[in-house]
Amino acid sequence: MGSRAVLFGMAGAFAISLGGASTGSAQTMAVGVDAKAAELAAVTVDVVNAPLSQVLQSIVRQAKLRATWDEKVLDSGARVTVHLREVSASEAFTRVLSGTGMRAKVSRGDVVILREGADAVANGVITGSVIDAKTKRPLRGATITLDNTKIGTTSGDDGKFRISNVSVGEHTMHVRMLAYVKAVRTVTVTDDNSTAADVALESSINTLDQVVVTGTVVPTELKAVPNAMTVITAKDIEQRGITHIDQLFRGDVPGLFVQNAGAAGGVGGGFTMYSRGATAFTNSSSASNGTTPIKTYVDGVELASAGRTLAQIDPRSIERIEILTGPQASTIYGSNAINGVMQIFTKRGTTPRPLVTLDLQSGVVQNNFSSALTPVHADNGAVTGMEGRISYNVGGSWDYTGPWTPGLSEGRASGYGGARMQFSQLMVDANFRSAVTHRRVGGSLSQVATALVDQGIWAPSSTCNGCDQPAIYTMTGQTMGATVTYTPVSWWSHTIVLGSDGADYSFIRKPSYMYSYDTTYSMYFGPRSRVSQAYNTTLQIPIATTSHVTLTVGGDHWRTQASTIFPSGAASSYGSLRVSTFTRARPDKNSGAFIQGQWAIWDHLFMTYGLRAEWNPNYGADVQPNMAPRYGIAYARDIGSVTVKLRGSYGRSTRPPTQSDKKAEPMDSPDFIALYGPFNNILANPDLAPEFQQGGEGGLEIYAGTRGSVSVTRYNQTVDGLVVMIPGIDSVRSLLPYPPMYMYSGVLDANGYGYYRQYQNLNVGSIRNQGWELKGTINTGPFTHTATYSWTKSRIIGVAPSFRDRLRDYPEYAVGASFSFLPEHTMAFGTTYARAGTTVSINVSGTGFLYRDSDALSQATDYSIRLRSNAIPRTSMPFPYRATAKGYALADLNASHRLSSHVDVVLQMQNATNSYHNDESILYPSMGRQTRVGVRTRW
Repeated sequence: MGSRAVLFGMAGAFAISLGGASTGSAQTMAVGVDAKAAELAAVTVDVVNAPLSQVLQSIVRQAKLRATWDEKVLDSGARVTVHLREVSASEAFTRVLSGTGMRAKVSRGDVVILREGADAVANGVITGSVIDAKTKRPLRGATITLDNTKIGTTSGDDGKFRISNVSVGEHTMHVRMLAYVKAVRTVTVTDDNSTAADVALESSINTLDQVVVTGTVVPTELKAVPNAMTVITAKDIEQRGITHIDQLFRGDVPGLFVQNAGAAGGVGGGFTMYSRGATAFTNSSSASNGTTPIKTYVDGVELASAGRTLAQIDPRSIERIEILTGPQASTIYGSNAINGVMQIFTKRGTTPRPLVTLDLQSGVVQNNFSSALTPVHADNGAVTGMEGRISYNVGGSWDYTGPWTPGLSEGRASGYGGARMQFSQLMVDANFRSAVTHRRVGGSLSQVATALVDQGIWAPSSTCNGCDQPAIYTMTGQTMGATVTYTPVSWWSHTIVLGSDGADYSFIRKPSYMYSYDTTYSMYFGPRSRVSQAYNTTLQIPIATTSHVTLTVGGDHWRTQASTIFPSGAASSYGSLRVSTFTRARPDKNSGAFIQGQWAIWDHLFMTYGLRAEWNPNYGADVQPNMAPRYGIAYARDIGSVTVKLRGSYGRSTRPPTQSDKKAEPMDSPDFIALYGPFNNILANPDLAPEFQQGGEGGLEIYAGTRGSVSVTRYNQTVDGLVVMIPGIDSVRSLLPYPPMYMYSGVLDANGYGYYRQYQNLNVGSIRNQGWELKGTINTGPFTHTATYSWTKSRIIGVAPSFRDRLRDYPEYAVGASFSFLPEHTMAFGTTYARAGTTVSINVSGTGFLYRDSDALSQATDYSIRLRSNAIPRTSMPFPYRATAKGYALADLNASHRLSSHVDVVLQMQNATNSYHNDESILYPSMGRQTRVGVRTRW
């Protein structure tokens, strides 16, 4: 008899295999089991010199036990003689094994055969590695679980994994990873042996079995999500060579568009983003609402000022990004999710020993105003690993772009870290990030204007037109958070999220001595912080054998503090600064509670309903609490080798007005006050209501095995109650008749008094956003091809009739007007070649026709340029006039080759064709080709 313990039966059902098995084969058997009856079942065994294995099979079969064993651990020549009639299974095993040095333990319909004195402990080990079946590269972050339980782990950077304390017997191992086909393996574990289980994952076209949490709170397979969802993985980010997160939003994500502003872009890469059209009633790219990035969370903590700090997040620290466009996410995430929700999850350690990774890249940048090659650096380092129950990831990065256009350079330093502690029922995850960006401006950024002055064809009205003061702009951002999840039983979980996020934008402009009475020295500080708390609980409720309900109930609260300090304006070059603006706004706060349920039937049909109630001081008394409903349905089915998913959803989201929108703004100009007395330039409106977007979407997804896929989405949404500052709501009369002409608006009354019109913010307008989103993927051998196309149509559909006359001089508010800086057509195409240790990808993003701020005609008319030695007279700007920009495409090339298991060499080329395009204004230069080479190491 072998010395190792043999397991007869573990939880679950097994196929029957009796007799005739060769040595080393696994013997398994299963029948319907009643645990108590199995232990007391009467069996009869009457054999002479019979093989031990056959006798054991007979007992198992008669008692209807669950059983499995590996015959190689038995003495295949062992024979027994026994005469038993109508005895219990336990007694039969005892008599048969008498004298063999083994004993039997029967429990709950399972049989365990042990060495004498041994215990049925879970001390088995499963080890292995997960690799890409195509490239043979190890895969980091694959999730390995056993028997559909929470027992498991994730693969490390080297692809290896280890699961300890596994019970003896046969287990079903599930291996999952985003963008790969789920793998299922059967593994037999013995009590004193390490079992190897290597897995090669195939790239997946069908992502419906991948798990997300955005819009669902609890991990949910994509096939059950009724909305269009985009998931970007660390692998995607690495293959694309992404160094700034906004590079992902120029066609790759259907419905999202970030304008290319060149040197006019915000400090730290701050950018203007549109999500399925415009959600602000303005024709300007500088709108305070609607053109900021969608509501963004980092490891569960909402960013206080995503428009400024999102670009500071190092893409190399990201494990995955989940994006849900449209208003449906507001039921879970509350107000200001009017443009959708994006969740960023950062990396955690997965290797049993500390792993040091370095990504070092350097190169040059080209521009359209100089032939000089400017240095650029993108460096990152991290330490990851696991220590017992704790997994961690700590790192930092430094990115620097030299003066790629005269007078402009930028550097960013960041640090980040996270740790996860996993216990049997409790998980605690903590994270932090901190970044600072310095932008140094040494001269004019409007280089077209400067060039025109230098060429003598433009005579500016002021010697400083087209000139910028030397300045240092600084953006800082930091996030801290902790998530605690408690799962007392498999069907009930609780989650608490505590977080804090802050951002501070500031600048210091050096003296330019532009005027004799003012140095123009100034500075600005604008800190903003948010503290947030959230709780939710989820129950998995079985309804029948064919369906179950997932019910989630939760609530959240946040509080934001912001202030502004703007000292400027010295009386002389020897004077001192005065504080022209100091604002400390009353803290904004918001509370909400929601309930959301999903009913799953046959694992094919999924119906979702949710409702949120929200309280915010800025909503107004008439809409407290504000309600945000959500409905959705998804149906997924396999039809032969093809999987089809149909989905549809409806949602409503709101955006409360800001404090500044509702309060009065006093006139602070001494000249106006002298003429009209103290008055409010903008009148207060305490009854200002929230803006809201509502509408639905429908979609079809088709997956043809691992060969190809296509996804089509149609949406139609309206944005209503949009806030517009209306002129002439009221007016103030001058203190004296016949004031200076430039100090009043309108005409004089009969007595010669002038009137200055006052403004007020009112809910008066609506926008319709509708469009199509398409995405497709094809796998052909070592090549993977992806393509996206978005048609986004945003149109103003109305202004309240009582205000149309007041806005007749503003064509941007006319019914049917489109929006500047927003293209109707965007697209992207990518091809990736992956074989062995080599990966090469080419990605092209395309932008269609759009309106922008200025072009050659607007410069000629607006700035009165003298053309051909004044041969062409000065012209006046046609009104209304908007500059146009033709469509264009930009291409990126990224390649890497693995020299060894520790070292990769990389080549990244952004804007490979060296094209120059600016979506905002031709006044500002655009960055050309960026070429970097470097190495990635892992030790």
